[in-house]
Amino acid sequence: EPAARSRAGALGWMQVMPFHHRDNGALPGRDHWSDAAGAVARGDVLVTENRRRYRGDPYRLLAAYNAGPGAAGRWDKQLGGSADAAEFLAWIGYTETRSYVEKVLIDKIVYDWILDGAPRAPSLSATKE
Repeated sequence: EPAARSRAGALGWMQVMPFHHRDNGALPGRDHWSDAAGAVARGDVLVTENRRRYRGDPYRLLAAYNAGPGAAGRWDKQLGGSADAAEFLAWIGYTETRSYVEKVLIDKIVYDWILDGAPRAPSLSATKE
């Protein structure tokens, strides 16, 4: 839904905060977040940045996408930067973010199963950098 707006103010198809849409080359006269291709491209940039920042860790990557890298970095730092996935997930300080991370990773397992015939451990490394 291009007109979707979260309680936090995230907009559009990829639910990206407006400050991420500045100067991203959207078509003149169109809101950056209502252009599907532009919104998906911006979301992909954020996922790629977070994948690099968190060395491919899907739990931290998704927490940063949902709550912002500041919050995800704070939780990671509070745990000493070396917590396993289950510990990090339990430590996420926002209920909405913890639920988001769980839902996305569960959905990924389900779709992997549908497409490939067997469930696998969570990983978001399917896209190439």
